[in-house]
Amino acid sequence: MSQVVYFRASSFGNLMTESRGASITEKQLETLNEFEDRIRNSRKPLTEKQKEFYLDLKAKRDSPPQLSDTAKSCNKKKFGKIYLIMKGTIKLVI
Repeated sequence: MSQVVYFRASSFGNLMTESRGASITEKQLETLNEFEDRIRNSRKPLTEKQKEFYLDLKAKRDSPPQLSDTAKSCNKKKFGKIYLIMKGTIKLVI
């Protein structure tokens, strides 16, 4: 069963926000590329702190995209109400 879902124009800001700390920034991507160049070219080895930071940035870059907390709560409110109307139950309403 498919149903058309409408969003108010004012709620698109809630859906389009990025999750804090979940995605890599341009500056962090530049730093990661510099670290990878240093590792590849072996001109100057990374310090222990830089290695930890490199692994964190690499994990951040390779992680799948995530919705922000604001977008998650907006979807829970919207789709929880739809589920309530369709099923006639309150179990999944958040």
